[in-house]
Amino acid sequence: MSYYEMRLTLPTAKCEIYVDGFSGQDLLGRAETGKQLTALVDRLEDPVVIALDGPWGSGKSYFLQRWAGAHHNEFSGNSTVIYLDAFKNDYLDDPLIALTAAIADRFEKAEEAGRGRSWERAKRAAVSLSRPAFRIGLAMGTAGLSEVVGPALDAALKAAGEDIEQRAEDAFWAAEQSRRAAMEQFRGALDAITAGGEGEDEGSPIVIVVDELDRCRPDYALAMLEVAKHFFSVPRVHFVLGVNMNALQHIVRARYGVSVDAAEYLKRFVSIVLNLPESSDQYGRTVASYTYFEAVAARMEIPHSISKTLLGPHVKLLAKSGNLSLRDVERLLSHAVLVPDFESLIRYRSGYQVVVASCLILKALRPELYDAAIKNSIAIEQIDDFYGITAEMIGADQASRRSGKFSQDAMMINKCWSFIISGGESEKSDEKRELLSRMFDEFGDVHLPSFVRSIGESHFSNFRLIG
Repeated sequence: MSYYEMRLTLPTAKCEIYVDGFSGQDLLGRAETGKQLTALVDRLEDPVVIALDGPWGSGKSYFLQRWAGAHHNEFSGNSTVIYLDAFKNDYLDDPLIALTAAIADRFEKAEEAGRGRSWERAKRAAVSLSRPAFRIGLAMGTAGLSEVVGPALDAALKAAGEDIEQRAEDAFWAAEQSRRAAMEQFRGALDAITAGGEGEDEGSPIVIVVDELDRCRPDYALAMLEVAKHFFSVPRVHFVLGVNMNALQHIVRARYGVSVDAAEYLKRFVSIVLNLPESSDQYGRTVASYTYFEAVAARMEIPHSISKTLLGPHVKLLAKSGNLSLRDVERLLSHAVLVPDFESLIRYRSGYQVVVASCLILKALRPELYDAAIKNSIAIEQIDDFYGITAEMIGADQASRRSGKFSQDAMMINKCWSFIISGGESEKSDEKRELLSRMFDEFGDVHLPSFVRSIGESHFSNFRLIG
């Protein structure tokens, strides 16, 4: 038996924000998209919010972190890029504080003294604008009663007398006037930074990258959008959000109710949507997730017989159907490493290999379908839907083959599963049933009702990946 040393997980690729770019690290061919993003933000005068939209595990964070460095170092971008991981900061009450601190830190690291001085004025304004400071100021003017809201506040003010009520009203309007003045000071500092001028460094646009927004608490995510719209709406100040727009719509509905038109609501905040290319070459011939699968398998030191021969045909179908994210690839290969003596499976019959590979993929990516298969309650339509298999892909007639949509791999997967699920009844003639049976066993001796369960017990029952 051959012995291989394999990694359970993909080694983490380190990225130094603002330094590392795409050079030598652009496996999926996304540098060109980064260059286009640089050209866009540098030439726009009006403030825009760009949503880098994609499902979880599609590589948004990797792209944004690399772009933060490539923008200036590789694409000669003029804008100053500020990167913020929103998820790491959503323990704060107010996203304005996290944004202000990230911008100050960026100017300090970039050694831009003039812009740093302007931003000190903005920081002082932000203190007045932040939620906690505003509440504390109002509490001081109302003898602490501002922390009571609604009917309770009305009752407390009435009990305290008209004097307290007048003090509360005066404090409220004073605080509101102070807040508006602070807003103007904040925007003025931003305008000075982007426009430049006397005592300042040369002006240039600011691009604030807010990553992982859809992973944040709903109230924090929506507050971030409000802050971007109301506080940073200054010429040449742009936002790029790393977000799953579908998930963000769920956040909107969770906050405002299922009846709200979440897509329409988000149009108030998002100006442009950017999608990462699904292919990894300029001709669109190779799906990015399959390119990633090959590269990750090599980095995890998984034998070619497993990654290319056993899993490759299945992964190609999933990638083409759009049912495979980059994160799915990592999870699938981690599951493959756990299978005892997996490399020996290439010595089994072709039908056996197809079903074993399918079961591994289902267990890793769709465990509910794997459980259904084990219990003999899965339907062939569920298998076809999972792989994205259509009638044209498995048609045996000449028209299907001439259409260019016919897939030998799809037909093999469909035939094997149809045979197992139907208990052999998918083939009408005894001769064909015999041929298919020998695809699973040399002598055609296969007990179909328990076949998938026996595969699970033989190969997948010992270890289970958590998370």
